[in-house]
Amino acid sequence: MIKLTKKGAPTQLTQNFIDQGKIDFSADKKSRPWAKDWIRSALKDESNNKCSYCEQSLGERGLYLEVEHFYVKSVYEDKILDWNNLLASCKTCNLKKSTLDVGKEPIINPFFDEPKSHLKINRYRYEAKTDLGEVTILSLDLNNYDSLSKNRFALCYAIQDQIKALVQRVQDIGANVPSTRVVLNIRNKATTILQNAQPDHAFSASVATEIIGTAEFIPIKEFLEANGEWNQILSDLYDSAKDIAMLD
Repeated sequence: MIKLTKKGAPTQLTQNFIDQGKIDFSADKKSRPWAKDWIRSALKDESNNKCSYCEQSLGERGLYLEVEHFYVKSVYEDKILDWNNLLASCKTCNLKKSTLDVGKEPIINPFFDEPKSHLKINRYRYEAKTDLGEVTILSLDLNNYDSLSKNRFALCYAIQDQIKALVQRVQDIGANVPSTRVVLNIRNKATTILQNAQPDHAFSASVATEIIGTAEFIPIKEFLEANGEWNQILSDLYDSAKDIAMLD
């Protein structure tokens, strides 16, 4: 889970549309005035095409976007079309949260809370720093092995292998002067590794924590700095990963 930013509501979400949607929902609870393609599209854009909670990519392996009401619609009917109450969610997280009344039992809202203030990641699993973090982990079952932990582990393990391979190349070079081709190859692979720790990639919090939370990436960074190829792109990617990483 990473910090997200609410953007402006779609222009189609007019007060007239909201008022009519509330009337329709009040008359028929099976009506779904929020089930509009333009609402889904805007929510997906806000969450970087991922579930706002678990960070799984939406649209992959049957993970379709569901419009999540942070304040449950069965209790807070006045908020059914409140833009600040709508999030992009995968079906699993939406079902896990279900009818939880966050007005009585709050959980993290990644648009208005800083997740890393309440959560940390240790060996691909979420751990709570606060009571709010603990309730969030339990409510969304964020450490469910089959649906989440297994996938986070597989991705981070692959990233770890890539880092180790690059570190080995750097160590093999040692005090020798590397060719330009070798330096550029290492630079490009380091860039790819860091790109996996960016907000628009699945499980970016886990990957960023894996990269920043250990010292293994440092020899690669130092090698590229020494050879004049730690450029602004890499620096920005690295700083972004540091901002996302969920450490103590």
